[in-house]
Amino acid sequence: MIYLSFTTCRRFWNFALTMLCLQRAERPAALFVHVLDDIGDGPAQGWKDALLEDLQRRQVVQRVDVLTVEGGVPPHARYNAAFAHIIQRFSESGASLWIHLDDDLCFAPDLLVRSVADYQRWMEHGVLYLFINRWGNVATEHYHGPLWRVHELGGCAFITDRSALLAVADLFATRAAQLLPHEEFWSALRSARLPLVCNREYPYPIQHTANAESLLFGQQDSWREG
Repeated sequence: MIYLSFTTCRRFWNFALTMLCLQRAERPAALFVHVLDDIGDGPAQGWKDALLEDLQRRQVVQRVDVLTVEGGVPPHARYNAAFAHIIQRFSESGASLWIHLDDDLCFAPDLLVRSVADYQRWMEHGVLYLFINRWGNVATEHYHGPLWRVHELGGCAFITDRSALLAVADLFATRAAQLLPHEEFWSALRSARLPLVCNREYPYPIQHTANAESLLFGQQDSWREG
């Protein structure tokens, strides 16, 4: 089984666009889709609830959870809590591969089948990043086939396998409990000496909606690049 997860928080229209891409996507065999609703969407929460109910009814999404974290928790701690929750559900599922996508991505219909095929063909362990932007510290070291090693690209879109998650699960759970920044997840992967790679030669057809806002309207939050 292949486990596909999404986290969504306070950006309903971005999420709705991502779910439209999911509905149009070619689905790998035995795909299980899990949506984690992180933070309420205020006036749009009713629309999001209705959308998720419809997606479950039509079996586009198989599981929806709502993350409950006590008030006053900083954003990076929520990120850790969300990842810890998804990792636990992935571990319980028995799935062999985990794909994670943020709720503000647009992607082509072949993204899921292409990324799964590339991971199964070229990788044994580690993380294959699906989205490349200016944050990416793309190294010149070749890995296998079209894949190249990178230092870090962020966590908005990636695929990994069960063995990689098991290698870092205890370490990440300990650090997440200490409310350390979300970069600790990637630090744990590097500490386990797992390869972090991207498809540098044939990049995947995926785009961050924040980048689209920058290109179309000339505006971006201070932390965004690309």
